[in-house]
Amino acid sequence: MSNEKKGKLRKLIIFAIAMGLCITTIQVSAMSTTYSSEEFVRKISWNNVPIPEKLAMKENGITFTSKHMFLPTDVPVVSTEDSEIHPALTTYGNGLIFGGYTRSLSMFETNIDFIYSGDGGSTWEPASGLNPELGLLDYIAMDYMGTGDAVVVTFQPDPVEYDGAGQWRIIMTDPLDTETWDGAAWDWTSHGYSDLKNPDIAGYDFNGEGPSWYYGWMIGTISNSGYGYEDAPTFFFANGENEGSGWLWSWGDSGSTSTHSSVDIDRSNGMMYSAWEYYNETSGVRDILLANGYLEDYLAADYHDWGPDPTWQYLGGSESNKYPDVAAASGYIYVACQADVTIPGKEDIICFYSHDGGSTWGVGNVAIDSVQNEMYPSVVAYGEGASITYVVDGDLYVTHTDDGGVTWDTPEKVNDGTGTVSMGYSAVEITISGHTLWTDERNGNADIYYDNVGMPPTPIVTIQSVSGGFGVSAVVANVGTAEATDVQWSIDLDGPVFIGAHKEGTISSLAAGDSEKVKIGFVFGLGKATITVTAGGATKTAEGTVLGPFVIGL
Repeated sequence: MSNEKKGKLRKLIIFAIAMGLCITTIQVSAMSTTYSSEEFVRKISWNNVPIPEKLAMKENGITFTSKHMFLPTDVPVVSTEDSEIHPALTTYGNGLIFGGYTRSLSMFETNIDFIYSGDGGSTWEPASGLNPELGLLDYIAMDYMGTGDAVVVTFQPDPVEYDGAGQWRIIMTDPLDTETWDGAAWDWTSHGYSDLKNPDIAGYDFNGEGPSWYYGWMIGTISNSGYGYEDAPTFFFANGENEGSGWLWSWGDSGSTSTHSSVDIDRSNGMMYSAWEYYNETSGVRDILLANGYLEDYLAADYHDWGPDPTWQYLGGSESNKYPDVAAASGYIYVACQADVTIPGKEDIICFYSHDGGSTWGVGNVAIDSVQNEMYPSVVAYGEGASITYVVDGDLYVTHTDDGGVTWDTPEKVNDGTGTVSMGYSAVEITISGHTLWTDERNGNADIYYDNVGMPPTPIVTIQSVSGGFGVSAVVANVGTAEATDVQWSIDLDGPVFIGAHKEGTISSLAAGDSEKVKIGFVFGLGKATITVTAGGATKTAEGTVLGPFVIGL
């Protein structure tokens, strides 16, 4: 294992796209400050990393009926003469849906473009894109940061520039305002690294209290000829003490390789879950390599002494497991993958699940067929509920669970036509509330389409608004599809507040679609204050001024 810090920042050039895909160049920022460290920490081989034996899995079948609705028709998002592939999407603070994709102009030229929808996916608009001068880019990944409207983005770098080891990170405080974009690239070639592949990123800002430059957690695979390994599983994350510098951790085992990275963060507790498809050359088996750890432990640790060890696990049995996708919420973990559990070489979809943060695991059969190949899963988690999409012979299917992954409902076909969905890795992505993008070839060309594939019966608690006046109040809403019970909430005022700086309580029941106001009825203070409201795992912050018993400026 190697562990290094280097923060060579590079300016990010973007371009805005009008309705006719007209292009104008805009410079977001020019950052030339360099932070570097040539020190190398101790190498740790696989034999030193605490990875337990394979876990015994209990298989379960498919039992219940889904409760959700599709949009009436598939929605075309992007259709040009170019090929649009490898979509990614997320939702953020105000409910906007934000997505991106690779636009392939030729074998030697690609762009990454962004799109958004303000009406729940019914219509889509072009947002902005990355300048083609950045090279041959692909495999965009994005995630909501957790508070406000901030989104974090990464992508696979050009294979030539930085010898393919340029780690890109863009924090978009407002994804639709390019003036708020902060772009940076770390060049890892001076440490002997090359060929960064399959990057994925999970956004996290410690409920708005983390360093402004902290973006969450990024993983991928990377090679290092000096250490004698290729395609090693790798962590990337920002240094919590020094702005602009970052850390790389990689583990290499000569002959064994990893690919198809996936990472997610459980916002209820700040735990990250990182998964790779791991090929063991000795055994000849493909397993899912999973690591987890609390992000707070990595914020300012002494990494030259390695810092806290993540927890390592192999998921899998005698079958070959491929294309993992991980999602986590409220202590429930889902790792969906493609596996030949019935016939060697015949692909099915299974899902490893945990209800206790990864301490124990089970496995559920998601889509098992004796003839067809079910492939390329994408999963989203709500807690006890989750949804998985996958493709079969050019058709997109979705299935849901409401018991933590033990059982999955009968899959339903999503696309309107037949055989039009692209068959390939990263051709489909699902995110919260059932929003789904995929690459479709119904027009004889690779285009991007959208549908809402629905949700399992599950509560989703959000904070709709924070208001002042006489005291402070907030509206807590359940935008999910099932009743929420025992919703714990709190309101905190951080500032010169002498009375009423904290209040908490419990909403015993909140039906799907309902909302309830919570409040601190009396406060007393004088000056600026930060108001933080939490409810059922959701957090919303606001800035205001306390003038005696009144709170203004929210």
